[in-house]
Amino acid sequence: MLTNQMKNQIRDSLRKWASSHQEIGKQIESATSELANILELDQTGEMKYSDRLIVDSTTFTISWNGHSCQLGNTLLFWFSSACSFHE
Repeated sequence: MLTNQMKNQIRDSLRKWASSHQEIGKQIESATSELANILELDQTGEMKYSDRLIVDSTTFTISWNGHSCQLGNTLLFWFSSACSFHE
């Protein structure tokens, strides 16, 4: 049985994880923008369909830019799946 202290520790850990996830996302976005500026790429924000991450939860496969990877029922698959909805 979970005690209140254990529940609080779990809640605090999840909050820290979510906060660090947001910070990493901001860092990736900043680095991508800086790289696009250096390479003088068009930054319209529009993505071609082939550039989008495609997630197939029936086969636990992710596809991007013509390449596929079957990750199985793993945390990495579910993390990729969650991230694909926030493009």
